[in-house]
Amino acid sequence: MKSNARLRFSRTAIATTLTLLLCACSDSDSDKDSTDNGDNSLAAKQDVSVQFAAKFGDADLRCGETVAVNGTDYRVDDFRFFISDLKLLSDNGTEAAVELDQDGQWQYENVALVDLENATADACSGTDETNNVVSGSYTAPTAGNVSGMCFTLGVPYALNHEFTSRNDDAPAPLNATGMSWSWMLGHKFMRIDGVGSPGDINQSYHIHLGSTGCSNAAEGGENDSSAVPTAECVYPNTVEICLDSFNADTQQVAVDLQALLGDSDVSYNTEGTAAGCMSFNNDPECAEIMPNIGLSFSYEDGANEPLVYPAETQTVFRAESL
Repeated sequence: MKSNARLRFSRTAIATTLTLLLCACSDSDSDKDSTDNGDNSLAAKQDVSVQFAAKFGDADLRCGETVAVNGTDYRVDDFRFFISDLKLLSDNGTEAAVELDQDGQWQYENVALVDLENATADACSGTDETNNVVSGSYTAPTAGNVSGMCFTLGVPYALNHEFTSRNDDAPAPLNATGMSWSWMLGHKFMRIDGVGSPGDINQSYHIHLGSTGCSNAAEGGENDSSAVPTAECVYPNTVEICLDSFNADTQQVAVDLQALLGDSDVSYNTEGTAAGCMSFNNDPECAEIMPNIGLSFSYEDGANEPLVYPAETQTVFRAESL
């Protein structure tokens, strides 16, 4: 009997010892996971603010100012654009999505409106308020360092056609006056308004970037431009902008109108087409603008085969010191 009692005691002691060891190992592994440089899931959240600035070449650009575009004076009257899906890049190849602050004015879900004009200035349209900062938070990588940034110029398909300034319940900034497009109730992803040769020819020359080739027509029917599309548009005209080397603490994003206009003649517009470039495929002025921002453009005059202008490496958005 004594032998059996000792055996039961030994088994109990061994089981207890193993349990303690397993618990200790589990706690040790847990502690290791929370500090292991290879595990980003438990890293702390950090705030980030990205600043934008309107530029013409290296010079600051202000609404109402006149600049020389290929030898022609050009007055800028509006300068706004939407960005979405902001993310930071690490030098070890990982990405960290930025969760935007929901401020009720400039940012909604993953979309932000950057407004670099001021309607109180002479000759400027748009709104009195301006916004040059996009802010949010991200989970900082525990391995590697943040070294770059990407964002999409434009509004995601679902939000683009769900809300516009025509909707009474549209959240800001998707209700922004002047940023809605009557075509299939979408948005202008970028709006730059201006006048070529002001005081002389007074040629309106605007850049309105948005989705085209959208359809809601039933088979054999016609499109209703006052209704939302029933499928994604043929030409979404959204583009991802990446700055491989960017530090939000010491740099800002310069938005260079000179690089966007390229070789454009802002004193001339093709007869029978929208003033400047409105993103439509029958607008030849877009062939000199859209490739500069990283978008291909297919010119279609309805009589000849489409003429495709391939996307160029964009230089419109760049990093520069604050």
